Amino acid sequence: MESNFFGPPPFTHPGVVKTCLAFLDSAGQLNLIVRSSKLQVAKTKEIDEFIAELKAFKRWAIDHEVERQANELFHFQCFIRSVQSCLETWINIKNSEPESAWHSLMDAIDYKDLALRINDYEGIRNHEALLTDARRVLFPEHMVFNSPAFRSTLGDCSICGAPFQSCNHIEDFIYSGRLCRRINISILEANHSAIVKNPRDPRCIMTERSDEAGCMVNMLSLELTGEQRERSDDAMHVKGILLATKSLDVD
Repeated sequence: MESNFFGPPPFTHPGVVKTCLAFLDSAGQLNLIVRSSKLQVAKTKEIDEFIAELKAFKRWAIDHEVERQANELFHFQCFIRSVQSCLETWINIKNSEPESAWHSLMDAIDYKDLALRINDYEGIRNHEALLTDARRVLFPEHMVFNSPAFRSTLGDCSICGAPFQSCNHIEDFIYSGRLCRRINISILEANHSAIVKNPRDPRCIMTERSDEAGCMVNMLSLELTGEQRERSDDAMHVKGILLATKSLDVD
C-alpha cells in the first residue's frame, strides 16, 4: 500500500528517516512568525497526517521488538510535534491569544526535550535556540505561576495498562518509542495552591489581576477584561490556571 508521505513499498528504515528529515525541513521553512498564518495552519494539519503515517512504522518496529528503530522514530515524532507547537505559537500570537501561545510554546519545549533524550545533533539544537529566543522575546521575563496541591489516585500505566503500583515500568522512561506515564488518574481532593516562580508545570500561569480601581487586567496583554471586582487597598484579585489537562502525543 502506497503512503502519501513515504511513497510506495518496500519501506526501509533509512528511507523513513530520510523522509522525516525532508519533512522537518519543509516545516522549518514556515517556522518564523512572519510566515503566512494560512500556510502555517495548513502545515499543522499536514503534520497530524504525517505523524499518523509515521506511527504506523513505529508500531511495526514495536511489534517486531526493534527498540532502537522505534525510539528513533519517536525522536522524529517529538521533534516534528515540537515544530508544530512552535507554529501554533506564532499563529496564536498573531491572533492575539497570548495564553494559548504560551501553552503552545511550553508544548514545543517539552517535545524538544523528549526528542533530545534520544538523539542530539545540530538541527535540533538550532530548534532549541529558536524556542529559547521565542521565550525571551515574546513573553515577560518574570512570569507568575500557580503550584497546586492535589490528592489523587496513582492511575494506570500507559505502557501496559496495569495499575501503576503493580507494574514494573518506570514513570517518564521511554520504552520502545513510547513515554511511560500515569493515566486514568482521578483527583480526590484539592488542598491548596501557592504562587511561585518555578512551577512544576509552567502552563499553570496567573492570567488576570485587579488594578487600583478593581478592574481586571490580562497579565500578558495588559488589556482590561471588562470585569470589575471590589476595590481594595490591601488586597489584589487574581485569576490563574490551576491544572493543565491537555496531554502531549507521546504514544
